[in-house]
Amino acid sequence: MPGRGVEERLLSLLPDLYALTPTPDFPIRAVTVTRRLLGGDKGVYTEFDHATGDFRALVDPVPVELAGLTEARIAFMPQHPVFRHVLAGGQADARTISDFLSPGAFRRLALYGEFFAPLGVADQITVLLTDRHDQRAAAVSVDRGRRGFDDQDRAALSLLRPHLAAARRNAQHFASASKGGTASQAERAAGALGRLTDRQHEILALVAAGRTNAQIARGLDLSPDTVRKHVENILARLGTTNRTSAAITYERARARHAQPVWTAEIPALVRKQ
Repeated sequence: MPGRGVEERLLSLLPDLYALTPTPDFPIRAVTVTRRLLGGDKGVYTEFDHATGDFRALVDPVPVELAGLTEARIAFMPQHPVFRHVLAGGQADARTISDFLSPGAFRRLALYGEFFAPLGVADQITVLLTDRHDQRAAAVSVDRGRRGFDDQDRAALSLLRPHLAAARRNAQHFASASKGGTASQAERAAGALGRLTDRQHEILALVAAGRTNAQIARGLDLSPDTVRKHVENILARLGTTNRTSAAITYERARARHAQPVWTAEIPALVRKQ
């Protein structure tokens, strides 16, 4: 079981994770929150379509070596033991490569020699965010070099998993609600934001991210009273009566232009084998 320190860190991360998020922004938010909980050299958000074999991934931070490893990924990713576990409908709990392979057996794979070794990855922990029956699987991983993962890391990521899954569903629901609105609603949202000053834009972005007035004041080196007055003026200019409505207006306007930034997109990854 994770210790009290891990539970406290998790609780401190949940406001960021559950902040209103358009679907294109969710992968980087999920990776950022997971790395803040576990540490690690880099985080990876992946999606895989069981029906088509289409694969895409977002890596943060992006190693410079990754750009030259696309062919190795295509050739050897089906050797990945956790990937194979997901394809076989395995449990969604956190799993490491070392759960399936000894370090020596892993290093003997072409997957390691041609893909993970150039990236300095000795082990990887992954948690599945979707149900085994979902057509599109989504997962978050963290990579480490020499220092591997222990039971506390596994327990911490398993503890985070339901929150990641819920936040992903929230992002999808928000995307559906935004698409369900009329074009004029989106235009009005963009127009409303145009009535804000640069400082008010900055504060509204933090409101939409779930920050309290006190947190905003500390982060921007302002007094709480100044932030409170800014928020009141923002609500008035947007024609809204509460912070949630203001955040929705902000995210709806952003969602019109938001595009996912994938590090890799590979059609029919499995079918290439």
